[in-house]
Amino acid sequence: MKLITSLFIVLVFQSVQSKIYAQEEKTFYRTNTTYEAYQLDKVPFAMKKLTIVPKDDSIAIADKVFYKTTLKDGSIIYLTADRKSYLLVIDKPNLEQAGFIVCPNGKDWSCYFRYYKTSKKANSIPPDDYSNEEAGLLKEVVGKIVDPRIQYYYFTYSSFVSRANTYFAEDSLPLIFISADTILVAGNNFIKKAENLYRSSGHTYLYMPDNETLVFRDPDMSSWASFYQKDINKANKLISQEYKSEKELAAANKVINNTENSKTKSIVNNYFAGIKSKRNDAVLANSILKYWNGRWPGSPAYKVIFVDDDLHVTTNGIGIPLRRSITAWVLYKQNDKCMAQWHEYGYEYMGGGAYAKELTQWVMNSTDFYLTAQTQQGSEYLHSGERFEFDCSLVK
Repeated sequence: MKLITSLFIVLVFQSVQSKIYAQEEKTFYRTNTTYEAYQLDKVPFAMKKLTIVPKDDSIAIADKVFYKTTLKDGSIIYLTADRKSYLLVIDKPNLEQAGFIVCPNGKDWSCYFRYYKTSKKANSIPPDDYSNEEAGLLKEVVGKIVDPRIQYYYFTYSSFVSRANTYFAEDSLPLIFISADTILVAGNNFIKKAENLYRSSGHTYLYMPDNETLVFRDPDMSSWASFYQKDINKANKLISQEYKSEKELAAANKVINNTENSKTKSIVNNYFAGIKSKRNDAVLANSILKYWNGRWPGSPAYKVIFVDDDLHVTTNGIGIPLRRSITAWVLYKQNDKCMAQWHEYGYEYMGGGAYAKELTQWVMNSTDFYLTAQTQQGSEYLHSGERFEFDCSLVK
């Protein structure tokens, strides 16, 4: 099973005060974008002209609907569930213009729209703006955005050789509890693997024995870990007492070892024992093997198992193709162990109905993309880019 969602955040910010736009269609025109011209057909909402349809509790843009809510500080937000992206509304009444900036990944802005309020210039197409005014406005407004779901945990101790070697040894870390099964930390989604235990696609473990304590452990080195407390005063006190972590690390290692050596491995083994490729395509399989072995020769791939029976086209928010690809497992050897990862493999859209000839791999790193191993021993979410060990005798 593969779940896919496409969700956005919209934050309204005005230089004077918050207000709701009148319930009438309005037209905006793109004036600037961080994307190069040849990429515009791949960017959501990057068309030359855009129409919005405001209602009492929502705004409709293209095929997306953004719903109104209010934060504790009184600011108005239009959002859907996952808050991965947002659209900013910037009103500059003195200059008689309004603008929209769509940020599809929460960092890079894709486009900017503007209309003139005066009747003489209403709905006229403005010239491209090369002054970087939009970029400055974006930076100013983004700096004021605070996700209300963020909870901070504070560093107490790290056994990493250097704190610079890991993302998980900062003085403080913001956490977002996306769901009961997913925690977002430092740009990494940690997926629940067992009670109190989570793991990222980069294979770092997060052990959370209670709501106040975090332990981040290296995937391969059981002694390399970082420790956090939710209470900053407690964290500072532990630091002043030259806190060490033997007890907490031992508890984390026990949970990690029990999980990896029992349930997870049993489920994965049963999954691969019964897996069958849904597509017989030796040419594409060999292209995937060549792609993998050309980049990771130290972990040679020897088999491709197609999850889908055909390639599918992925489009952006307004229906323009991004790529033509297929989901596939790659089986490979690493330190004499048999391992597997799944990704999307295929061809990037080049425009004009043409796709690239060179094969590309995509890691589907959203929590909404996963395969499910459903066996008699239980079920396990199998996320893209996550490595899984299985008994070599199961798949030839």
